Amino acid sequence: MNESGSPLVAVVEVSLPNPKLEPVIPRSSGDVRVSRFQLVGPEPDPEEVNRRVNDVRRAIEEITGKPPENFLASSGSFVIEANGKQLLRVADLPNVAAIWPNKSQ
Repeated sequence: MNESGSPLVAVVEVSLPNPKLEPVIPRSSGDVRVSRFQLVGPEPDPEEVNRRVNDVRRAIEEITGKPPENFLASSGSFVIEANGKQLLRVADLPNVAAIWPNKSQ
């Protein structure tokens, strides 16, 4: 990828507040071993989640000149098309956790 070359498709993961996932210790000492987990901590504030998602959406549009192609709510990620220079700017945004290349290209 060169700095101003042709656009690439990438997945931009938004840094969102999430409760912690912790293992649950089985109550019995039987032979059945099933991994179980529980969410610990407060539920994320929906207003904070929406604020971060909207901030990143606006910034991506400002940087690339067009809105993100899609938002994947289950992973808190945007699908964008951007060149190398634009991806560097997106990576510097405060609420961007990671950028992943599109493997299907």
